[in-house]
Amino acid sequence: MRKAGQPLTNSRILNWKELSFPTEWSEVFGRSCPLDVEIGFGDGRFLFQIALAYPDRNFLGIELAWQFVRKADRKLQEAAIENVRLLQLDAFIALACLFPDDSIDRIYSNFPDPWPKSRHEKRRLFNREFVEILCSKLKIGGKVYIATDNADFRNFVIENFSQFDEFVSAFENGFREGLPQSYPLTKYAEKWLKLNRKLYFLEFELKRKPSKRFVCPIERSKTMPHVFLKGEVDLLKAFSDFQTIEQKADGIVVKLGPIFVRPDGREALVEAHTVDWRLTQRIFIRIKRKSEDTWLVKLDHIGHPVVTKSVKTAVKLIAQAIASKADIEITSDRTGLE
Repeated sequence: MRKAGQPLTNSRILNWKELSFPTEWSEVFGRSCPLDVEIGFGDGRFLFQIALAYPDRNFLGIELAWQFVRKADRKLQEAAIENVRLLQLDAFIALACLFPDDSIDRIYSNFPDPWPKSRHEKRRLFNREFVEILCSKLKIGGKVYIATDNADFRNFVIENFSQFDEFVSAFENGFREGLPQSYPLTKYAEKWLKLNRKLYFLEFELKRKPSKRFVCPIERSKTMPHVFLKGEVDLLKAFSDFQTIEQKADGIVVKLGPIFVRPDGREALVEAHTVDWRLTQRIFIRIKRKSEDTWLVKLDHIGHPVVTKSVKTAVKLIAQAIASKADIEITSDRTGLE
């Protein structure tokens, strides 16, 4: 037994950047069991209760807020609950890219942010795109359980599920008032019940698979992109009038700059921001002199970036920018791009 003050080391938190697209979850858990997912687990109260109630199932919690992930992890370790793993990641990316088709049995989402303003509709869970993802990732007979206190969000969810013949609601009007008696209560559920606030419960079952599967929009590579150049260049001069480079094409966004050049002009670091679908990254590209006339442009390991199409594009764009400003040519392009 762990003594008071002794650090917890058996973390349930997964580094999603180290997982495959998609992931073999039976290997992660070390056993083959039904897989259930809670999206936005908050302080972990619901996840904690349901994992204890169903020890023969594997549970994956997805949450954006790091403070909640750490808090839930500590609770799980202290209680020695072994059938739960945690991810800090956007739910769209997690569901679309980390889960094989037909791999999830149940999905829970308790009091997700309703994002009431119409301009924020893209941020809402269970928009049309998200329901399309669920069609591919749930097993036949798989279920989605949603609890909310917001009537507008309730109607938004019902409307989007109704557009997919693959799903059937458990309720004639799409929802029931109040939570099922055996449903574990979250912090928000307890709060709203004390205030006599109306709660709504939605349940959808996947009856058949879609004719077209959802494919993860993020192209991921395990090879670190780099480019070799040959010739003479003074980086201080080459980038003295550098203007921010921005490129948008084929679902990606790349924005380069600023550039930090070493005083002797032999090395530089370029800050860049990239977007692939919903994955936004801040990366750094290093430019380094390898010999008198050989230069290397490569993705730096700072921040442990995920190598995507936009990241590779950023590396290539910097190499091309150098080649356009000096008597230097690209001799080897290892970005994997055309």
